[in-house]
Amino acid sequence: DTIKPIIDAINNSENQIFCINVAHIISQRTNVLCNLCGGLLPLLANAISASVNRR
Repeated sequence: DTIKPIIDAINNSENQIFCINVAHIISQRTNVLCNLCGGLLPLLANAISASVNRR
């Protein structure tokens, strides 16, 4: 069973801190990327709108 060693590694207290830090860094980078694109609302508006040829 290859999943058990992975679960044991994640459940280790030192690795839990590392996993939380990695999730926090990913969250921060995603936030910066959204802000560079003009915010979340324009990104969502472009994602759900029909594709229109804009000039």
